[in-house]
Amino acid sequence: MVNELITNAMKYAFKSTSSGTVRISAAYAHNRIRLVVADNGTGIPDGFSVTGSNGFGMKLINLMVHQLDGTIRFEREQGTTCTITLPMIPKPSY
Repeated sequence: MVNELITNAMKYAFKSTSSGTVRISAAYAHNRIRLVVADNGTGIPDGFSVTGSNGFGMKLINLMVHQLDGTIRFEREQGTTCTITLPMIPKPSY
């Protein structure tokens, strides 16, 4: 997931500039892991939806987050921020 998000940032966020920053952070609290990948690039397009994305990488990320009983959120402010929240121990799927 992290690799795909970083790759997307490098591919799309900085098309109109020769420099930029990608920040990656992870935190653990309340039995949940929060992973954040953020850039200060152009931002994702208005109306972007991870579930409606045609890109293989976004579909893969969405599938993995769903399988791990997590959530994914994109924000478009001063670039793009993707926040993935996952339970520390995934619920068993029966």
